Amino acid sequence: MTINQQLPQAEDLLTILADKLAAHIKPNTAIVGIHSGGAWIAERLLPQLQQTHPEADLQLGILDSSFYRDDYNQRGLHADTRPSQIPFDVENRHIILLDDVFYTGRTIRAA
Repeated sequence: MTINQQLPQAEDLLTILADKLAAHIKPNTAIVGIHSGGAWIAERLLPQLQQTHPEADLQLGILDSSFYRDDYNQRGLHADTRPSQIPFDVENRHIILLDDVFYTGRTIRAA
């Protein structure tokens, strides 16, 4: 990357993501962010999606999947482990699960 090239702005990427997700919003959709970066994205996306889909009862949840990862025995419990906050019934919900990084897939499989 040359000095003149600029990295994409986070706010611009957030707007692009909201636009792409808009087609997938249903009346029973819930947005669940995985701690910690996915939670930030979910919190930021929710107002944008609510604005474009006022008819949907969009709910926000936060999930910490640390205990459920397949490498938990090697990694152990981290100091930043937090309780999950899902204040709605997940049964019959259309859930959009968000994380900030997809690498090996361990976190998303655990979630």
